[in-house]
Amino acid sequence: MPYNSIVKGKAVGRWSKEQKERKKNEIRTHNAQLHAAVSVAGVAAAVAALTASNATPLEMSTKQSEAPSKMSAAIASAAALVASHCIEIAEEMGADHHQILTAVSSAINARTNGDVMTLTAGAATGTAVFINHKI
Repeated sequence: MPYNSIVKGKAVGRWSKEQKERKKNEIRTHNAQLHAAVSVAGVAAAVAALTASNATPLEMSTKQSEAPSKMSAAIASAAALVASHCIEIAEEMGADHHQILTAVSSAINARTNGDVMTLTAGAATGTAVFINHKI
């Protein structure tokens, strides 16, 4: 403890308590950031999965629908890239494999616009959201 704190009358016990509180707040902040990274990866995975499922071979049955199919494939590819980067960031921040796997598995089960909106709202607010559809 610095000499200035003693001179100002700050007790050692109070300083220790403040240090513990600061550490708890740092851990809370890190956990929130970690959860946000995992949640955003889930949203990107859901967008990639839904876009890829919409770019089906049936879409390519006519020349006229070839351009939208290419666009869907391009968007799915871009979303998959964003998801992979979010996953890497979450891993670098300390997320464990199971946490990431659970979020991404849940996200790729999203089937409706409501599912995607729920995942997006969860990522935006820091709430854990899991979609459990039986396929």
